[in-house]
Amino acid sequence: MFLSLPVEKVTSNRPITLEECVEAFCREEHLNGDECWHCPACNRLAEATKKFDIWKTPPILIIHLKRFEHDQQGCMSKIEDLVQFPVTDFGIENFVYGPRRQQPIACVYDLYSVIRHSGSLSNGHYTAVVQNGTGNWYEVNDDRSHQIPASEIVDKTAYVCFYTRMVRQSWFPAGQ
Repeated sequence: MFLSLPVEKVTSNRPITLEECVEAFCREEHLNGDECWHCPACNRLAEATKKFDIWKTPPILIIHLKRFEHDQQGCMSKIEDLVQFPVTDFGIENFVYGPRRQQPIACVYDLYSVIRHSGSLSNGHYTAVVQNGTGNWYEVNDDRSHQIPASEIVDKTAYVCFYTRMVRQSWFPAGQ
């Protein structure tokens, strides 16, 4: 599953959390003006609301942080706010509204890779941070890679985060 999460809707003077971005994604939104819904029955534009809910959890969760926005004049700019995202134990159970209500399901994820974008709209560069499966993290930049400490994983250049769902026996009630 791929979630494209808004950053601009939660922009503030403090670091934003990934949970706040998920909340903004799931928040009901009123559509009017240029964003009106086109009714296929009457062929007219109509004000409407839209809301996204997460119904079930995927084994791999890809989170895209929408760091590019259009201003009032239609010009694009980059949002460079720091989004704090968890490296382990990213729980999304508060945002899942589907079958998990009937049966326990793992809703906790661990990070295994981050794509970063540095620079501007016209002159940017992509790098990656990846875990090698033994807990060591590496920054990959073109044809070079080097090990980095876990403290350097979260930074303001994070653009796409890759999480894997964790299944831990302790999450399930006895007998299930």
